[in-house]
Amino acid sequence: MVASSPITDRAAGGLAQAAALSVFAAAGLILANPGSADAAACNATPGTTTGYSIAALTAGGFECSIGDKNYSNFVFNTGITGSNRLSNGSFTFSIDPLTFDHIFSGSGLSYTGTGFTYQYKVSLNATAPVGQAFRSYSTSFSDSSTSTTGKYKKVLTAYDATGTTQLTGGTLSGSATPTAAAVTAQTVLVPFKGVVSDGPYSFAAGQVAPIVFKNTVTRPASGGRIDVITDSVTQLIVPGQTTGTPTPLPILGAGAAFGLSRKLRRRIKLA
Repeated sequence: MVASSPITDRAAGGLAQAAALSVFAAAGLILANPGSADAAACNATPGTTTGYSIAALTAGGFECSIGDKNYSNFVFNTGITGSNRLSNGSFTFSIDPLTFDHIFSGSGLSYTGTGFTYQYKVSLNATAPVGQAFRSYSTSFSDSSTSTTGKYKKVLTAYDATGTTQLTGGTLSGSATPTAAAVTAQTVLVPFKGVVSDGPYSFAAGQVAPIVFKNTVTRPASGGRIDVITDSVTQLIVPGQTTGTPTPLPILGAGAAFGLSRKLRRRIKLA
């Protein structure tokens, strides 16, 4: 017997939610939250992943949607100058097929400077089912360095829609959330090459307002190279909030029952 874990439980719950939502979606019964209008799809070509440069993300008015989330208001390298600015990389948006997390990731960064920053806003769009909310967020990065002295630290923090008030924890599904208001991933001082991750950090239940995620990457000791950064947002659907009128499925069930009734009457007559 495989032991249960928060990850497997969340994946199983997400699959069950997806199956249920697919039924409602097929019947056109998903109720939408009032919210921001749908933006252009982040992955412009169906079935492919579209990569964006920093210049594209920070161009005036950039906004894109994936699933029921809109990503916008990208800012990179605030207060960073010269060779320490992050300038390389291809940035993508995706949804994890197992956990259904919404993921923003940058690869090919080849960053060896002392530190950089970036931020963006995530909001629910008009396609979000009633009861949908933000559940938690986490962060990770990969460091290809094998230096015994170099290391990086990445901190991901959530703010309100104005980007001024840092969001703190609350309760979710009756359980207390961590008191820390940010998740941190940091390499250790040993020969290292791989992915460092931390989180998730849970929001207060029912967090539906847009969230600004601010990221700070620093290098406390010289050495190291960051190749990939990843931020994940986990969503929550409140049970019982997605409702609608009966679908054609019960009609099919009634037809099957009617057919069985006719067979029973025929057998009674023959008897």
